[in-house]
Amino acid sequence: MRRSEQRPTFRSVANAIRTGIFIERIYRRMSSSQLMTIPQEVQRALKVRFNQRSSARLEAKAKAKAGAEAEAKAGAEAEAKADADAYRGLRS
Repeated sequence: MRRSEQRPTFRSVANAIRTGIFIERIYRRMSSSQLMTIPQEVQRALKVRFNQRSSARLEAKAKAKAGAEAEAKAGAEAEAKADADAYRGLRS
């Protein structure tokens, strides 16, 4: 199998993201509008999808924050160790 068949192109990924955002905006406008009536089945499907995307974003943010905190902690520990080593070097 060729490599191009295995991986999606950047353009296809970008189009998929744009489409998702477009559908999300339509749903938001329609759900806040009182003139439009959306069938219950469609409302449920859109609400489930919207909630999945929202929770996925929150999870990604939490992971990124945890990773940044762990990285900062590791950096602080490395600095403290380097300072301690430098201090020991000055004392001897």
